[in-house]
Amino acid sequence: IVYKLEKESLPRWNKFLQGYYDRSGISEEGFDRVIEFGVHGADLSEEMERKKINLSKSVDVTIFYFGFNMLDDVVGGYSPKQKKLRHALSIAINSEEWIDIFSNGRGISPHGPIPPGIAGHRDLTNGYNRFVYEDVGDDRPVRKTIGEAKRLLAEAGYPDGRDVDGQPLTIHFDSAWESPELQTRLLWLKKSIGRLGVRLKLRTTDYSTFRDKVENANFQLLFWGWHADYPDPEN
Repeated sequence: IVYKLEKESLPRWNKFLQGYYDRSGISEEGFDRVIEFGVHGADLSEEMERKKINLSKSVDVTIFYFGFNMLDDVVGGYSPKQKKLRHALSIAINSEEWIDIFSNGRGISPHGPIPPGIAGHRDLTNGYNRFVYEDVGDDRPVRKTIGEAKRLLAEAGYPDGRDVDGQPLTIHFDSAWESPELQTRLLWLKKSIGRLGVRLKLRTTDYSTFRDKVENANFQLLFWGWHADYPDPEN
């Protein structure tokens, strides 16, 4: 087996179509050409079938998340006000919208830290995230409204996203999203937080610097993930 590193998804996908690679995920840009939705859900387009390409579908034992630095004086801590600030921001960062836009609907909004396929995963019938969602019956929790998020934000001491001095609350988001295709994610996140009147300051660096920031707790908000090494949550 030969693995090669492609730093961006579009060149990797194009090389797959040209026969340089035997296997590839579907790029965000090429999704509409590759997948068609019918009565049986998502399936390959006729164009891909003519190329004798097969489609493999599964739920990965993977989770991606936005994480707060619990050592930070603003977004961390366990006081009622600090908790309400995190709740408000968590409601505003709409994971369903994120999945629809950036993963073409391929994903499940998590209600806990353990993904499907791993022992300990809880489906919606056994519990959902009550801080961000509310139950409307039929085991279909619905994300709380921006109005509810604004109420929590005001109770946290930031009415309309402003502090006691009337200045906009500013949250730092650290990432290693340097490639052009990831800039739209940064803009989306900035807009999502902005609905609360909160400013998001983007601090983008190379991955090594980003890792150092995380290890030294020099961040407020980040996006990261976990791929299961083996089917047990202990690691």
